[in-house]
Amino acid sequence: MKKLFTLVLLFAGTLCASAQVEFVKDGKVIADGETVEFLAKSFELAPGMIVVECAPSEPVLRYTGTGSAEVRVTVTKMNPEKDRLTWCGITESCMPIINESEQRSCTMMPGSTKDLALHADFEGGEYTSYTAKVSVRAGISTAKTIYVRFVYADPTGISAAPSAGKISFDGTGLNYAFHTAGAYVLNVYSPSGRLLRSEKLGQNGTYSFSGLQQGVYLYEVRADGRRVAASKVILK
Repeated sequence: MKKLFTLVLLFAGTLCASAQVEFVKDGKVIADGETVEFLAKSFELAPGMIVVECAPSEPVLRYTGTGSAEVRVTVTKMNPEKDRLTWCGITESCMPIINESEQRSCTMMPGSTKDLALHADFEGGEYTSYTAKVSVRAGISTAKTIYVRFVYADPTGISAAPSAGKISFDGTGLNYAFHTAGAYVLNVYSPSGRLLRSEKLGQNGTYSFSGLQQGVYLYEVRADGRRVAASKVILK
């Protein structure tokens, strides 16, 4: 009986050792717990119609065990109320992830690979990021987990700028009060990114947009060459 129990343990240990699967990106193995990032790209399909693409096939799952094994992959949204993801990998199905967490499985042979093909469904102008926790287990081996982050960044950098104080738009100009004194410079841009004005600012005051036509404008405030505030305004 003792020998049989020992054989069972050895067999189980062999399965754990042989059932190995890893995440790979750009030919390199991703460490357990690491975060990999993908950037979204946007383009104008037609006038006024912005299409955002963030559909990487990587990371790839690579099975390095001996003998076939059932591989189970679980994707969990880190922010299920916001993140919109479509899953096209592991199986032949390409469907939006409706629930907070979903699992897919397949049988893999030694040396075979599977694309994760997890895609972010951003909308034009929705400058944000989505993050998913992805865990994989082959056979009875210990699960390996990575995090996949999708980023849709404002190309102007406007949405990501940190605040250095209180700035408000009253319809015709900016009222500002910065936390500390400094050499502040206000730059005003057209929607295409062309610099229209560059003015020095004090710590407190008001800046008027008089002389500019109605429309949308972008602005940024820099201190010692570093962007400390930015946003957009609409002149009516």
